[in-house]
Amino acid sequence: PTDDHGHGTAVAGVVAANANNGVLVAGVDWKCRIMPIKVLNGANSGCYSEWALGVDFARMNGARVINLSAGGATTSTTLTNAINTAIAAGVSFVTVTHNDSSGTIRYPGSLPQAITVGATERNDTRSDFSNWGSAIDLVAPGRQIYTVSGTGGLTNWYGTSFAAPQVAGAAALLLSINPDLGQEELAALLAVGAEDGVGDAQDTAGWDQYFGWGRLNVLNSILLAE
Repeated sequence: PTDDHGHGTAVAGVVAANANNGVLVAGVDWKCRIMPIKVLNGANSGCYSEWALGVDFARMNGARVINLSAGGATTSTTLTNAINTAIAAGVSFVTVTHNDSSGTIRYPGSLPQAITVGATERNDTRSDFSNWGSAIDLVAPGRQIYTVSGTGGLTNWYGTSFAAPQVAGAAALLLSINPDLGQEELAALLAVGAEDGVGDAQDTAGWDQYFGWGRLNVLNSILLAE
């Protein structure tokens, strides 16, 4: 998928860039299919009403996992209803805490029913830009994430936008093992499989507001699902 900003292309690459092709980057699940739905404009912003239409389109056309690497400062009944309808239909919804270095998780990541992802550094410390709070579920690497570029070759990005698609890719792999998994079951497998206590002092035992249940470990979650 190629968009005019590049953000969507990079996110899609984190989920599903092809592997073993000499390009030196691989997505989490390079066998899954991508349904590119553009809800952000060329300046990387958009309206909740457009996001809701995107969620509805994904659900009605057979998507099993929705990754929304976006967030806002206010809430939306229309978008919340679209997300709830998708989850009730068996679609997994993954989104971000956002990148304000703040203890306030942006909407829709603030929804308890969402799988909400923060970002870490390569040494497992929390990325300083990554928001935290009561709605966080887990974290994944979010700095220097190498992925495909719409103009060819590779590029690297940072942000929770690139941590969330790692979790979305993991959800796709888990669904390939058990297609009957719903949002709650996927969230539980991702949480239990996450590595806890590997970060800095903020990463306390069990759930905490900075790391959630811990840093994504795809293999652990797969083994739990088998």
